[in-house]
Amino acid sequence: MPRRNITALTFHRAVLMGLVLAGIAIYAHTLHYPTQFDDKTYVERNRLIRNTGYYAELLHPFSFARTDEELGIQEDCVTNFALRPVSYLTFTFNYLVGGTDPVGYRLFNIAVHIANAMLVYLVLLRMLGLPDDVSPPDTFTKRFVPAAAAFLFLVHPLQTESVIYIVQRFTSVATLFYLLTILLYLDARAAGPGTKRKVLQVGAVAALVCGMLSKEIAFTAPLVLLLLELVIFGSRLKDAVRRTAVQLACLPLLPVMIVIMATAQGAGTLLAGSINVVNLRGYPPLDYAITQLAVVVSYLRLLLLPYGQNVDPDFPLYGSLLQGRVLLSLALLLVIVAGSVALYRANRRDLRRRLLMFGIIWFFVTLAVTSSFVPLSDLMAERRVYLSCVGLFAALAALLDLARSRWDGVAMRRGIVAFTAGWVVALSGATYARSLVWRSGVALWRDTVAKSPCKVRPNYNLGVSLESASRYGEAVPYLRKVIAMDPRHFWAYRSLGHAYNKLGRYNDAINLNNRAIALGTRDAGIYSNLGVAYYRLGQLNDARMLIEYAILLGNWTAEARVILGEIYFQLGRREDAAEQLSVVEAGDPEDADVVAQIRDLRRRLAGHGPPR
Repeated sequence: MPRRNITALTFHRAVLMGLVLAGIAIYAHTLHYPTQFDDKTYVERNRLIRNTGYYAELLHPFSFARTDEELGIQEDCVTNFALRPVSYLTFTFNYLVGGTDPVGYRLFNIAVHIANAMLVYLVLLRMLGLPDDVSPPDTFTKRFVPAAAAFLFLVHPLQTESVIYIVQRFTSVATLFYLLTILLYLDARAAGPGTKRKVLQVGAVAALVCGMLSKEIAFTAPLVLLLLELVIFGSRLKDAVRRTAVQLACLPLLPVMIVIMATAQGAGTLLAGSINVVNLRGYPPLDYAITQLAVVVSYLRLLLLPYGQNVDPDFPLYGSLLQGRVLLSLALLLVIVAGSVALYRANRRDLRRRLLMFGIIWFFVTLAVTSSFVPLSDLMAERRVYLSCVGLFAALAALLDLARSRWDGVAMRRGIVAFTAGWVVALSGATYARSLVWRSGVALWRDTVAKSPCKVRPNYNLGVSLESASRYGEAVPYLRKVIAMDPRHFWAYRSLGHAYNKLGRYNDAINLNNRAIALGTRDAGIYSNLGVAYYRLGQLNDARMLIEYAILLGNWTAEARVILGEIYFQLGRREDAAEQLSVVEAGDPEDADVVAQIRDLRRRLAGHGPPR
């Protein structure tokens, strides 16, 4: 084997190993971080992932749509499970191996992120080696561009949400299959006629389907393949469509699935009313699209200058193209597109110019799923650029190499490598620092409230996180602020009522819960908290009726059920008291006070003490 091939192979191995080691160094310390936010709803408490039999039930969508009522879980969990079964299979794997211990889930997320960085490298490596109608790139280009893009993708702090936030594995898994689709397609295109090509072609289609069944962002993969043919390979439109016909035929898969699921859940049959049935919100589509012009520019700023990251940004909704920020954003985006087109047209035989153009197109096309006319519940979210930034980093690497070629020489090459290496190191440090925010719910949401002080959700989540940490006094002002901003936020009433009870402010708890009930809520937790407050004030009969009603509504707190057992014991209903304790114990309560109350009542039920 020629010496140069051995050198190339060694370089490729070194890059791939470097990606693995860098990924481990940045994220390994997060393995023991607790679950956050929706992790509890979609993973920890989601009974769908605990039984593989539910995957077979997806073949019967109209009966499966009622599973939320049967299992007592949120409808969103059922919708997500139906539309993203491949991602959920990975959650099932983690649950069967390690239960709800977050370590296994986080290890899987980190591994997928590292694998994605490796795929970015391999995909760009193939792109730079396949086209035969261009000036062959030199060795430096073929090594620098893929390696730079892969490392920037791996270490950028904007990726932390998709890696550390367990449930956002949806994004990274879909990206894994997205990149694998492109890699297999490129390999099939390069393979000669025969069995190998057919196997690779089948693999590319299978990866595409798996990506679409992981998250809706994979919808654009066939379009990106078509653009790959047109821009990178310079194919005619007719030939490009012919080569990607099978992948293009997969485009209806997601819209059909979404319409079926929306119809099964009674959300309507029109596609316009069915897209993203999980996150659809009351934003006017045109206003949402106009706002996304400013959002996309914010994403670009975060990718180039990643400061001020916010897991829940309070982004304003715009309603006119003539508003200053929107107009400036549109102008900047047009300049970026026009600049990439100009560089591309200046010398179409330069593969780096083709890659720069393709990377910019990739960025905008992949973002179109979340940043166009389909309103999502959040105007902006960091995880949405996880897939899109692949194109941007490829374009930036190509642009750096184009600058290098203007003044080619050993010093210039070393300067470009040194600049990129310094950038990667700086981003790695920023990523490590950002990851520390995820170490606890209190740390994450305190950071978020500092950046979005007037938004309801961060304040509520910080209040709940403080309450969960038994820091009830600190939780109260945040929960009261939520109720002031949204008087019908009944979950905030529930949490604040619980905090008042823990602080011994029983009259405040009663007044608060009665306010919530007067607003029309039938939230079981509020009735449960009200019952606890009445019990602490010695009003046993009122307490019993309220807690029994909470149980009838289908929800209750462990503390309330133990108190109901205490009341039954004092009424001489020992069997009923024991039954209440058994129900609570089956749920494996974590609250130390509740566990102590259970132990005490068990002792007295066994005849070791009189009723209190």
